[in-house]
Amino acid sequence: MAFREALVTFREELVTLREVLVTLREELVTLREELVTLREELVTLREELVTLREELVTLREVLVTLREALVTFREALVTFREALVTFRGESARRTRCGM
Repeated sequence: MAFREALVTFREELVTLREVLVTLREELVTLREELVTLREELVTLREELVTLREELVTLREVLVTLREALVTFREALVTFREALVTFRGESARRTRCGM
């Protein structure tokens, strides 16, 4: 009798273990699917990072161009001011001489 009870208990435990294994396999499948999804998202994020880096390089180039244009503009402004001073000086001299 004790042997049969032990055998029944063993079978019940075996059924329980099989159920646990099935559950674990299902969870493993779910985790693998999540891993695949995460890997795909990582690939997408890496591609976006590459794009953002390229955009950053472009923006830096634009910044350099703008700085160069600003330097050119300042030089032109200095030249214009010098010409204006010269013109005013000539105009004042002519006004004095013409009086």
